[in-house]
Order: sequence, then structure tokens, then C-alpha cells
Amino acid sequence: MTNEIHRGEFVTLFGRSGCGKSTMLNIVAGLLSPISGEVKFEGGPVKGINTHVSYMTQEDTLLPWRTVRKNIEVPLRLRKFKKRDIQDRVDRYLELLNLTAAADRYPSQLSGGMRRRALVARSLVYDPAVILMDEPFGGIDASLREGLHDELRNAVEKLDLTVLFVTHDIPEAALLSDRVLVFRSRDGAPTYLATEVNIPFGEERNLAEVRMSPDYVDVQRDLRMKLEGDEVS
Repeated sequence: MTNEIHRGEFVTLFGRSGCGKSTMLNIVAGLLSPISGEVKFEGGPVKGINTHVSYMTQEDTLLPWRTVRKNIEVPLRLRKFKKRDIQDRVDRYLELLNLTAAADRYPSQLSGGMRRRALVARSLVYDPAVILMDEPFGGIDASLREGLHDELRNAVEKLDLTVLFVTHDIPEAALLSDRVLVFRSRDGAPTYLATEVNIPFGEERNLAEVRMSPDYVDVQRDLRMKLEGDEVS
């Protein structure tokens, strides 16, 4: 079992609520320090805020007084990108996330799915080394969530993104991931990394086909067994 995340991987931290998945993301982001052990990023220990990652949660953090375009611009302006580069990058991500027609709308004028896509675009626009996503589609209804899964996986493939994703949703973990790290706790003991599951659907997967595949059911069953099992696999 490896505890390394490689470039271009979509790795999901999977386990029941409260098992420490979000804490792990906070450590990678440099918002918390580990009590013991060490987290390394690109060969060196994480010390202080990790400016090489983006962090998206299920909270809607779009600025209501800024249009979609102006919201997506925010991290580029904070990093003092040139004006021309800002326009080119924002245009690229508006197109990638199917938001071009909504570029001049305000968040209050958007559907829930479009708001989520805008948040994804803002997380990606400055080319962070790793995207940290903490249940980014939590609380979204099933039909919207399905579309967001398609948009995210499409962006992952086109941009060769590295994603560290948190969920406790079995179908979501099975559908999106290249590899799933399963966390468990037993008899009040601290949470531990129980096992990992390699997802067999490949990098350029068609999510519509995966959803109809018997293998998708098998992977979900395997994840459920790994989560509930009594022994480390």
C-alpha cells in the first residue's frame, strides 16, 4: 500500500463521516499541522499555507457582487497575473466548464449546477499543482450531481489534473477515482488507512458507460466491504 499521490492521479479519501478525511486535506493545505508524522509536498515538508494547491469545499464561496467572469478572475488578480493572461485563462475555463454564456451573470442568476461549475473553474484557473476537493458536490440533487461529475472528470482528463478528493459517498468514489484510500476506525481507536482500491475504468472513461457497467456495481460492493471489514485488506 502506498501513501504517495502521483501527478495526474485522482485519489479519493473515503470513509465514514468524522474519520479525519477533511483533516487530511487541511494538513496538505497547510492549515493544520500533524500531531505526529509528516506530510510532504513535491519532496519537501508542508510548512505554513501551501500556495501550490487549490481547495474547494461544499460551501458556496462565490462573491455575490461579482459576475461569474469576475469571480473566476479573483485568484489570478491576487497572484498579479497580467491583464491579457487573465482574460485568456478565464475564457479558457469558461469554455471548459460550459459557462461562456453565463460569464456576465451574477451568482444569484445561476442555477445550483452552474454555481458549482463556476467554483470548479475558479479552483482550476491558476493551474495549481493539486486540487483539494472536500465533498464539493454535497447537498446537490442527483441529476445536478451527475452532470457535475461529468464536467469534473472531463476537466481532469483534458488538463491532466492531480486531485485529492474527499467523499463518504460510495457511488461517487467508484465513479470518479483512479484510486481510493479507505479509512476505518475500530473499537474507539484512532482512524487508520485500512486499504486502497484501484479503480479499473481508466483515465479516459465514459461516465455514462461506467454507470451502466456491471463492473461499477462490483467496485461499489468492494468499497463497501473494505469500509465495513474487520481486518486490514
